[in-house]
Amino acid sequence: MTDHAIARGDLAVVRAAIQGTQRLAKETGTTVPKAITTGLADLAAHMDDATKSATPGPDDLGRAIRAAVAGGRSLTEDPEVLRLSALTQLRKQVDMDGLMKQIRLEREAALLKQHTPELVKMWRGIVAGISEDLTKAIAEIDERVSFTDIQSASALNPDRMALWAKARAALNIASRLTDTWKLLARSTGNAQVVASDEPLILADLTLADLDALGNRPTPDVLIRAGHALELATPAEFTERRARVAAERREDLHDRERATQQAIAEGRHPRRSNRLDPNAPSIEDPDALGRALAGRVGHNRIRPLVLDNWK
Repeated sequence: MTDHAIARGDLAVVRAAIQGTQRLAKETGTTVPKAITTGLADLAAHMDDATKSATPGPDDLGRAIRAAVAGGRSLTEDPEVLRLSALTQLRKQVDMDGLMKQIRLEREAALLKQHTPELVKMWRGIVAGISEDLTKAIAEIDERVSFTDIQSASALNPDRMALWAKARAALNIASRLTDTWKLLARSTGNAQVVASDEPLILADLTLADLDALGNRPTPDVLIRAGHALELATPAEFTERRARVAAERREDLHDRERATQQAIAEGRHPRRSNRLDPNAPSIEDPDALGRALAGRVGHNRIRPLVLDNWK
């Protein structure tokens, strides 16, 4: 793990990513990979010891000086006096407490980055359960019933209400999982997520799919549209996003090409005055002026002629 790789992550959300991971495991009855729990515990103990050793007490230096004098040792050569003197001077120049916290966050982010594959593997099991619960509910419950609106489910019979409740719980878990995935990606620098691309975390979609699904579709909407829930690794998400971005660029290029073709053929509104062969042109300002002067009194000026001046 390089310092550059760590620096790309947002350390402000490292703890939130850790807490989200732990909370998600507790809510779903799963277990955070041992490599992460053990690594975090060992790191905490190590950083506590390091912080303590870098924080001399107010009387430590004085006691070391007395001990050196009593032992007949030179104050400029006594190891403990030199160590405490250096630490005391360092703390005047550096925010040692803040630096230690920063180092701890960097090492926690590195640990999360190293074990992201195990986390995603664990979360894929959760997504499989979410997909199963939602698929069953969708098959049995009228699509007009919203899984997020209890009023719309009030007329369901007990069996279908049970399915509805499991579906609603599955959506809540899916929301927390997606939020935790984003925190993990942000804290480690593994991926960058914008709202328009967020559905790509849970499904492998095209630009046409995203356009058809609308703004921030929930997992049940994805399933109703025929898309399988496939939780991406950060690398897979980046690939999905890059492919959609390429499709967006190609779509924009096609639109621009179609617009230029329409302009060239006189079919575009910006050149629609060319449909009238008698319309005066900007290339003949005298004719244009005469046309304007002759028509002002009769309220016959065509606005599209004026577009030539733009």
